[in-house]
Amino acid sequence: MVWTTNLLNNFVIIMLMTSLTGGLLVVIWLGIGALLEKLGFINIVYELLKMVILFFFLPVSYIGLKLFEASLGRGFLFTPISFMWKELLWILGIWGSVVVLGCAFMGYEVYRMNHYFKSAFPAKLTEQRLLEEICEELNISVHKVALKRSYRVDVPCVTGIRRAKVILPVEVFEEETLRVILTHELTHFKQKDLLLKRISMVVVILHFFNPLAWLLYERIQVWSEFSCDYRAYPHCGGMKHYFQVLTAVATGETKRKLFSSQLYDNQLGLVERVKKLSKVSKIKKRAKLSVVLVVCMAFMTSSLSVCATTVQAAKAYEYLYRVSEVTSATEMSEGEFVMYSESGETPGITLIENAPVSITRALYNIVWDVPGRSRVSAAWFALEEGQSITVTASVIPVGVELKVGVESEFGIRRYITVTDVGSYTFPIEEAAAYRVYIQNDTYTDASVEGSYIVK
Repeated sequence: MVWTTNLLNNFVIIMLMTSLTGGLLVVIWLGIGALLEKLGFINIVYELLKMVILFFFLPVSYIGLKLFEASLGRGFLFTPISFMWKELLWILGIWGSVVVLGCAFMGYEVYRMNHYFKSAFPAKLTEQRLLEEICEELNISVHKVALKRSYRVDVPCVTGIRRAKVILPVEVFEEETLRVILTHELTHFKQKDLLLKRISMVVVILHFFNPLAWLLYERIQVWSEFSCDYRAYPHCGGMKHYFQVLTAVATGETKRKLFSSQLYDNQLGLVERVKKLSKVSKIKKRAKLSVVLVVCMAFMTSSLSVCATTVQAAKAYEYLYRVSEVTSATEMSEGEFVMYSESGETPGITLIENAPVSITRALYNIVWDVPGRSRVSAAWFALEEGQSITVTASVIPVGVELKVGVESEFGIRRYITVTDVGSYTFPIEEAAAYRVYIQNDTYTDASVEGSYIVK
């Protein structure tokens, strides 16, 4: 049960931190991308967008938290937060349900596109020969491409990841028009836009709660077209002829098919593509040094932002943990120490009872190993109202925060937090059985040398 709790807790942290990091880089990309677009490097903008997708899968922030767990969050980072545990299970259930439905939807869309292709009929021999010619020009193996026509599509599209499946409507196209269409669709296949669209859909499914993941998906759809136009028009007799053909083919709005790349979605989107590419073509390319500087700036900005976000997340988690675990704080204090009170079980804590104690006169000496996520306690003994227990503890290594306190037979634990050396006198307000305990909520193993005395 303990390992399951820790596993689920770590999984939630990974998902949240990964989503936070990915979303942060989407925001940075928007700024850097706008700058690169002004410089005329539209192809680099799309490549950087592809890199952003990776950070929705790579838990770089989680790894950073794990490496610096003790210093960033003082050991509390991966400790389950008790008051959120029930809500967490509900959240995991909802998240899992959405992921299952999303994967089922993806499977259905892939099946639907494959069904479109299987129900299509072969293209003409002259069209096949033109396809082979374009494949050779684009350096694509003709064995990886298939061409068919279908009554079920109203706009040319391409699907498939390992093998391109180009589907044309039954409309008859002139050779120059068909050349532009096939060049456009095969360029999508060559720059792996179809794979990227599936991956971006997975990002949306896993991080559906993050609006920046949806923005990323939408930008992938748009920029895959910009990039494709940028790479395709030089093979089609220039930009003017390229867009003249696309405009002539566009007859109206068509429904976007997932996991495929269409020639166009609507005329408004096509006009936007024409404007953007025309604007970029008029920009005089600056020195490559400008690109290097912008990319370096993007890298530095991203690294610093991720580090700062990681630190703030660690502080927030530590705060939540303290709010959840400390159920009430008394005004009783002794020097720099404040006594806290809590009750009930702490999820994920291993109990080690009847730890050895040596007696020297009135002192009970303790030399205990306190592994991470454990509570070590001495034997029970009976005390009367008005008595007290003074506990002194020295923590090794210094910096690991431990709870040092007294537990009653009624399950009430009173404690102070010690990271170096501490001592506190706990008053006994009710006759009962008590025992001294030391609890390590962190994942860092520690040891304690000290003593306690009953008065």
